[in-house]
Amino acid sequence: MQGIDLRSKYLVPFSYDSVQFDKLHEKDSSWVIKDSSKEIESDVYEYVRKSFITSSNEDDDHSIKIGCLYEYKSKALSGNFKVKYIHEGYSLQFRINQVMLALFQTGIGFIWFQPVVDGGFKNVEEAIDFNYHIKEMARDEKNNYLFKEEVFDITGDEDISEKDIIPGGKKYKKNMPFYLGVWIDDIVRSISRNITYYPSRTMSIDDERRILPDKFVLFQCGIIEQSTDVVQSIVYLTKGYKSSYQLVEDIETQIFKPFENVRYYASSEGCGFFAIGGEKTPDFFRSGLTKISNDYYMMYLLALYQNYTLLRYSDLISNKLSSDRYDYKRYSKKLEENLDDITTELNVFLAKSVYSSVSHIQHQNEFFNYVSDRLLIRENIKSVTAGIEALNNIEGCLYEEEVEKKNKYLNFCLTVVSGLALFSAFNDINELLINHIYRILPTANPILTYLFNGVLLLITLVITGKLIQYIIYDPDRHKNKKQARAVKKP
Repeated sequence: MQGIDLRSKYLVPFSYDSVQFDKLHEKDSSWVIKDSSKEIESDVYEYVRKSFITSSNEDDDHSIKIGCLYEYKSKALSGNFKVKYIHEGYSLQFRINQVMLALFQTGIGFIWFQPVVDGGFKNVEEAIDFNYHIKEMARDEKNNYLFKEEVFDITGDEDISEKDIIPGGKKYKKNMPFYLGVWIDDIVRSISRNITYYPSRTMSIDDERRILPDKFVLFQCGIIEQSTDVVQSIVYLTKGYKSSYQLVEDIETQIFKPFENVRYYASSEGCGFFAIGGEKTPDFFRSGLTKISNDYYMMYLLALYQNYTLLRYSDLISNKLSSDRYDYKRYSKKLEENLDDITTELNVFLAKSVYSSVSHIQHQNEFFNYVSDRLLIRENIKSVTAGIEALNNIEGCLYEEEVEKKNKYLNFCLTVVSGLALFSAFNDINELLINHIYRILPTANPILTYLFNGVLLLITLVITGKLIQYIIYDPDRHKNKKQARAVKKP
């Protein structure tokens, strides 16, 4: 298959902590909030686009935003350094001009870049091969295919080829192994030291064991020429596979066809939106590929954000809640607080970040819904919320049982107090009898009288203290417990 015009983005998803999503540029000067002054027209709803903090709305209330977009301005990108890809005698060079970052309020982040290949790809097979070898970031060192050209001084001991000597004869160029996973990790570590990549792999680099991002998530948008194997090419480009991977027979049914000459495909490994080249390719697609790429990329990013946020909440539930069923047979204030925290976070996420419509263009909404279906967003929402709702119901029942027990305890205390009141009344009557009627009888022992009154006073103080403890333990926040416990339905 000949001819390809491709806009590729390579994403790394991760979770983070120890930094506020909208304060990264204050913590590290290498990051600046994305400059939106050069943004081109978009059909995505304005309120969706403005849910991200950029330079155009930086002064808005950050608490109502779901995320912040940053651009990497470190010296590490100075000169738009080139990386050489070498495999089986074939080589090409690409530049990394821009590194972008999205941090979300939920603790999920994405870092991505768009490689600029010198001369572009000659054919789809070349692009498929490149994607396959670039996608795997944590390969063993001996299987590395990337090299960065570095410059060294000539000392006289080197065996240097003349083509590598820089004019002037004092320096020479040398290809050094370059690991995208290490490079990405070095950048991401400026955000936080507590990073979890999805997925990750332990790798040894220069005798150092490091936990690195394992795979890129791919986004492809472009024009490919018509061919009998166009479906296979779309899947391989989108998922980063090569021809040795055998596709299932019904793979064509998983590809969406909104128009005669347009196809898109999505999975958790990547997403592709392609126009099939030829005479019927719309002019707007050839002239507006950058705009189309930006719109569809934003929609895919939103879907990925939902997907990985739900994964993070699953992790949160796993780490915060006990797996021992006996812990759910009695009321626990810690359990209640953990469920309150998770339920509140989940409800805010569902209210602010789960969209059914994102664009003024209907087929863009269809694309977003298709991607959401392919990533099983709705099923994952039901799975997470069903478990939390069930646990909230259990905890609510336990709380009601606890209240019932305390009511019984209160009734018991009131009964005891009433009894003491009767004893006190009896003692007053007895004193009256002793002082006025029994004067003619021998006087009772005063020590026994004082002892009896002291015991009554002690019992009264203990019961009063228990009543005060119960009142303090039963705060007003339990009034609206059922309303606060509700989990929004997807």
